[in-house]
Amino acid sequence: MVKIKPGVLLGAGLGITGLVLIFLSRKAGAEPPPPPPDKANLYGKVTDVETVEGIDGVTVSLWDSFIDPDTGLPIPGPATTYTHDGGNYVFSNLEVGAYSRLEFTKDGYEPVTITAPVLVEGNNEVNIEMVVEGGPPPAEIIIVDASVDPTEVKVGEPVSIGVQLKNIGGSSGSHELVCEVDGVIFSQSVTLAPDETTWVNFTFIPDEAGTYQVTAEGLTLGTIIVTALPGRIGSFTLYAINFDSRATRWRTIYRDDTHQDNRYLYTWRSLASSFEIIDIDLDHCEIRVSQRKNGLIGATWYGPFSGIADGGDYVLDLVEGTLTQI
Repeated sequence: MVKIKPGVLLGAGLGITGLVLIFLSRKAGAEPPPPPPDKANLYGKVTDVETVEGIDGVTVSLWDSFIDPDTGLPIPGPATTYTHDGGNYVFSNLEVGAYSRLEFTKDGYEPVTITAPVLVEGNNEVNIEMVVEGGPPPAEIIIVDASVDPTEVKVGEPVSIGVQLKNIGGSSGSHELVCEVDGVIFSQSVTLAPDETTWVNFTFIPDEAGTYQVTAEGLTLGTIIVTALPGRIGSFTLYAINFDSRATRWRTIYRDDTHQDNRYLYTWRSLASSFEIIDIDLDHCEIRVSQRKNGLIGATWYGPFSGIADGGDYVLDLVEGTLTQI
């Protein structure tokens, strides 16, 4: 894996002699002074995947067409530099923009070729680990199992997320696992020997209802369904004003996050008429009133209402849509 700053991450590249896995360098390069305005530096460090030590004498080639500062004419071929002082390299005062590829070669090591990053103004960092030629295969750490438990919770209840990693390569290596739950990021670094496995665990606590996807490294690990907590369950007595008492029948329905379409039939004939609404969420209550008159039915939802006092008496104004305690 390649570490590129700012903002670009590449996973693997093609070496000149075949496929070479490229690993995140565990040592950062020495950052150079910033370039002039509108220019870019490309720098980094090349280390041995096994010893984690910097490798001097690596030829680093950045491929594109370059402008000769003296003649102003394009120069074919790559810009080339070498690692020194513990594996560090730097290209200074480059043009901002896209380049074709970046190559790392040294006798005794597998060559590495990657797609070059798009250089932005300022310093850009690419760190590489190289594998000894003819040595054991590099580390390759992959996800082999995962668990999400439980998959259905209420707001505020914890969910345990586990990801099992295994090194199927031939060398020890490090890997940073990044797990995401709909925008919430969890990450942890692990170091595994060949054929070693480990579980990485996270805890997710949802703060609102909804359906959440758990993903890691392009894989969907599971789905979490989160429901709202029930509010204060209680009862209250309902009166009404501004209704047509000539209606032949009223049907009143109430609902909340816990109860859906709890039905009561009642005919309001006077302001003294009332009925009791029971077992309702006092912080989320909707009331539907429908009138059957002369064979026609009209219906309106009122609410949602919150902060209702348990056992209180309330008046529903069918014109203003307000619920007032009396």
